[in-house]
Amino acid sequence: MSAAGRGSATLDDRAVKILFVEDLVADMELAERALRKAGLRFQSARVDTEPGLLEAMEGFRPDVVVSDYSMPSFDGRSALRAARERDPLIPFIMLTGAMNEEIAVECMKAGASDYVLKDHLDRLAFAVREALDKRNLLVLNAAQEDYLRLSEERYRSLFSDSNAVMLIIDPADLSIVEANNAAAGFYGWPKEKLIRMGMQDINALDKDVLREQARRAVAMEKNNFRFRHRLADGTVREVETHSSPIRLGNDTFLFSIIHDVTEREEAKRARDSMSRRLDHYLLMSPTITYSLRFEGGIARMEWISDNVEAILGYPVAEAVLPEWWFSNVFQADRAAALEGIPALMERKSHAHEYRFVRKDRSVVWVRDEMRLIGGGAGDDEIVGTLTDVTEKRRADERLEASLLEKEVLLREVHHRVKNNMQVISSLLSLTASNTGARTAQDVVGELQRRIEAMAIVHEQFYKAGDLARIDFGLFITQLEASLAEQLGYPPGGAAFACDVAPLMLGLEEAIPAGLAVSEILAVALRRSAEPPTGPEPALLVTLRESDTGRVTVEVGDARGSSPAWSTARDEDSLGIQLIGVLAEQLNGSVRFEPGRATLDFPVKRASMKG
Repeated sequence: MSAAGRGSATLDDRAVKILFVEDLVADMELAERALRKAGLRFQSARVDTEPGLLEAMEGFRPDVVVSDYSMPSFDGRSALRAARERDPLIPFIMLTGAMNEEIAVECMKAGASDYVLKDHLDRLAFAVREALDKRNLLVLNAAQEDYLRLSEERYRSLFSDSNAVMLIIDPADLSIVEANNAAAGFYGWPKEKLIRMGMQDINALDKDVLREQARRAVAMEKNNFRFRHRLADGTVREVETHSSPIRLGNDTFLFSIIHDVTEREEAKRARDSMSRRLDHYLLMSPTITYSLRFEGGIARMEWISDNVEAILGYPVAEAVLPEWWFSNVFQADRAAALEGIPALMERKSHAHEYRFVRKDRSVVWVRDEMRLIGGGAGDDEIVGTLTDVTEKRRADERLEASLLEKEVLLREVHHRVKNNMQVISSLLSLTASNTGARTAQDVVGELQRRIEAMAIVHEQFYKAGDLARIDFGLFITQLEASLAEQLGYPPGGAAFACDVAPLMLGLEEAIPAGLAVSEILAVALRRSAEPPTGPEPALLVTLRESDTGRVTVEVGDARGSSPAWSTARDEDSLGIQLIGVLAEQLNGSVRFEPGRATLDFPVKRASMKG
């Protein structure tokens, strides 16, 4: 069959006829699927013998032959020879499972248009298109060689009226010497103007770069190029150009077929960009994403995100191994973790938490959120996420412990308030039994002073925000202002001076100690030799804690006079009795000496010096 008899096959005006020389139907079906996926319209037929090939060349009249290289009763080289005997220009593509470089070169020398490995079927559509384009170029070359005898109608069918964008270019100066109607329509300039332009007016590349590309095309070093072409309206399109040298008379020109691939490239870039972003998001995410299947009761990872190494320490290659998940679930939690699978099968989604052993053998809590996808009949897929919730667990535990501690403290406060109410009740009873000749105002004043001392202790706890301890040294300094006011000291006057160190006491110690110190100071101030008329303090109070954990409060005269300490038979006997009772309650003692009273007691709980 001659080239003129077959004509040219294009992808734009009709379906391509593809003859498969293949002994395996399954391999042909895989190739067809790849072609359809690439958007190629085609009709196909299959043969696996030389007689079948020859019959199909006449009856089916293929545009392209795709042949397996090795078959039981027929081989690709024999098929190439037989096909080329019928049609010397028929595009012939070798399709094989494996081919070394020597065999590939031999096939190309024998006339094969291209070869495609069965492991890379996504390249088959490109090979078919390129083979057809090459055939078109060969047909056009043949037409140019017979230019004088070819009719205007044939020329129009091959070039002018083709739906493919075609240009004929002078490689010497890059001028466009001919363009078909499809080229004028694509670029947007009238054909008459287009053929007066140069490729530098269309191509975005520098003119010197274009000359080098034209040289390579003329030398047949390369015939497939990617360019950016400007249109008449200013837009830029990405094009794929197939260029080959042709002879017109004594001159060599470049015949170029241009395909607009803008949408395809934009889609590819968008897909690649999305893929990169998704990979980045998954890598930086604090949550591991995975897909797994259960096979024979074993969880087998189909896929897991790369951040599994950053979060759990396992490389992806290890995380997808059989039994990886199950063997690294914390042993005590394995049964509970597996119980999530029946719940997932029932509800289609499930979330639970369990402990997982990291690569460094540390243990973390993970939240596993799963969703069931799929087809049933044992073909279900589980997709899910693993999130490290260890810190959240610890925070919850701390919150629970804190709430429990607050509850215990509130109960303790309730108990202490109850005890303090009992103290007040006891004070009332003691005061009622020791009124003697004192006026009601004096009695109420004494009672008020004692309750005020307790109130100062409670205020300390409230302001400190610590239900367990207060600074007893601060309590003594605040007690001074309260006593000065109650005992009638003039404004600006001081009842006593303080030399105290910070000392933390619990409420059970602070209440009796505070009452005892308040009573000692009240008695001492009443019996001070000089009246409270001047600004100088009458007494000096010191507070110290020894290394053995004993507290000493000393009340002494600050102005050279000594208070005459009362006895149990005078009107201050209630105060003296209270001091003794409170000292015993503190497991301590009180000593009254000329000019000095000392309260000494051990700290029941560990104190904390400031």
